Amino acid sequence: MRISKQGIDRPWKDYPVGTRAHAVNGGHWMKIESGRWRWCTGSTFETPGGDTCSITLPEDTGVTNENF
Repeated sequence: MRISKQGIDRPWKDYPVGTRAHAVNGGHWMKIESGRWRWCTGSTFETPGGDTCSITLPEDTGVTNENF
């Protein structure tokens, strides 16, 4: 189970591996081990796109907005 979608509240580099950044019109980026973000079609980028509207933190990190 994943934590529900929430607002973007910190710099992209501070999110844990496995975080998903959701695009307004569908699709998502996922933070990978290298620190880059993988688009749902496989390409990787330094940060998610400008149309990112929310994030979902991975379940196994135990990280929530209250920890920061």
